[in-house]
Amino acid sequence: MKFSEIATRLTGFSTPVFGVSWQPPKSDVAVAKAVIAYLEDRRALYNPYHAEITEHVVLSLIDTRRELTQILKEDGISSELAIHVRAIRSLCREFIDSQQQREMTRYTRSGFDDYLFNQNLGQLRARMGYHVAAICASYGVDIEGDLATILPQSIIETD
Repeated sequence: MKFSEIATRLTGFSTPVFGVSWQPPKSDVAVAKAVIAYLEDRRALYNPYHAEITEHVVLSLIDTRRELTQILKEDGISSELAIHVRAIRSLCREFIDSQQQREMTRYTRSGFDDYLFNQNLGQLRARMGYHVAAICASYGVDIEGDLATILPQSIIETD
């Protein structure tokens, strides 16, 4: 999905891309592209729920947190972009923490436990989709593949 389509379908969100004189710094565009490219390869964000294994999702999100922390350590990242990168990292941490709490109670992965896992994963994907859309719209980044499925429903193509 092209960033221009994402930007035109977002409601109540102002982006600097459409400002008269603002052009995002090259470094921010490069960082935004790197973040999106990394997330595009995180199957935990878009695989069908029945295909997910709790431990694999947690490990993937631990890797995602680690990568985003490295990105945040780079000099020159703008505060606007950093807000979204930190928010995505925080969402990963929240999901991991919720899974660790459930592991402490030693649930078996069936029935109600599957429901809780899927519910938490759905919330993670929905909340992360907002930040992915904001990054793409603000920095002119296209989304390739399945990552587009987590974008807010109002901006997903309906054709």
